[in-house]
Amino acid sequence: MENKLLEKEKILDIKNLSKEFPGVKALINFNFDLYNGEVHGLIGENGAGKSTFIKLLSGAFQPNNGEMIISGEKHNFFTPHIARKLGIQTVYQEDILVPGITAAENIFLGTELVDSKKFFINYRTMLNQANQLAEQLGINLRVGEIYERLSPSDQQFVKILQALAQKPKVLIFDEPTQAFNANDIGLVIQLVKKISKEGVGVIYIA
Repeated sequence: MENKLLEKEKILDIKNLSKEFPGVKALINFNFDLYNGEVHGLIGENGAGKSTFIKLLSGAFQPNNGEMIISGEKHNFFTPHIARKLGIQTVYQEDILVPGITAAENIFLGTELVDSKKFFINYRTMLNQANQLAEQLGINLRVGEIYERLSPSDQQFVKILQALAQKPKVLIFDEPTQAFNANDIGLVIQLVKKISKEGVGVIYIA
């Protein structure tokens, strides 16, 4: 990854966002903005609305009120597909990847690299690109290993690389350090610094 001078751009502009469930006001008139290259941390107790906000941004929930403006464009209806298309990627705590296939295959899951005739998945290219991405970010990962054979820390790195392979504008980390040991937490912090320098806006939930 090459460092570059960034022109400041507001990629998220959240205004008076609210979400209610039966008997629960999960989020009330929440305001938030994020520029490219910024890192924002959200800290709060369980039930403070952090997870609700993530799921609204990722399209899993629909808001009751408020505006979500992404790169200057207002969106009243959000789905996970729309969120990903707009460049919003989330690294969840939960294990959402596929067992029985390699780390590299999981990294490119849904966007598999195919040969020039688009008939067959090009596993060698996928493996090489997964290796290259990991090396660029300073992650020592056996990308050719079956996913569930990796350590919990390495499985979490696979999820991070999967999100970064989509070239996101916004990357959300949902309490990622729970799966990491003390040494790897430092690597995660350095990783966040690297990707923010590339212009990715980062939301870090703790």
